[in-house]
Amino acid sequence: MDIEAESSRFALVCSQGNEFEVQGLNAFESAESGLLVSLPRGLKARLGRACFYRFAETYLLS
Repeated sequence: MDIEAESSRFALVCSQGNEFEVQGLNAFESAESGLLVSLPRGLKARLGRACFYRFAETYLLS
């Protein structure tokens, strides 16, 4: 996950190598299974452990 803090843009790469760009924190939602992100075409993806901790450190703990 690459983060541009000033513009709240996130570049995400899935385990299959596809790259997605999402805008804003409203693309993320908390669920019982972890942190989910909304992707194009109605898809949702769960952030991996390392990505989740990086997201939490950047946005939730600062």
